[in-house]
Amino acid sequence: MGAVRPTDSLLWHHPADYFRGEVPVTDPLTDKEIDSAYERNTGEVILRRFQDLDPMAQPGYGGKSWPVVWGKTATEAAFNATIVEYIARLAYRTELINPKSHQVSAALLRKHYERKHGPKHIRPKTRLKKLSVSAELQAN
Repeated sequence: MGAVRPTDSLLWHHPADYFRGEVPVTDPLTDKEIDSAYERNTGEVILRRFQDLDPMAQPGYGGKSWPVVWGKTATEAAFNATIVEYIARLAYRTELINPKSHQVSAALLRKHYERKHGPKHIRPKTRLKKLSVSAELQAN
């Protein structure tokens, strides 16, 4: 992935089915942070980025060279990795087609996230549906 900015929802809302808003990107480490306590400082950068985010509503982030994801199970984490890569591919293709494209409204993103994950969710998440979506994403 190698993201240099957040992978937002450019003219499409499907990422909001899995992430509340954009897929966050961490700040780069400074040379001093890399040279002194690299592993600790990497953790500090992640903690700073997620300070005001719900990690279960944002089940991953874009690092500078690869995505990092998690889930309640290893299968869920692997699924989230597939989603992050798919979101990055969609954002890249969207910008190739229209470099001036912009993010859909916050209201639409919220609606799509809440309909699957909110207190009054409309469609229940099912393992079968996740697996079929995952297979479809891998085929593309």
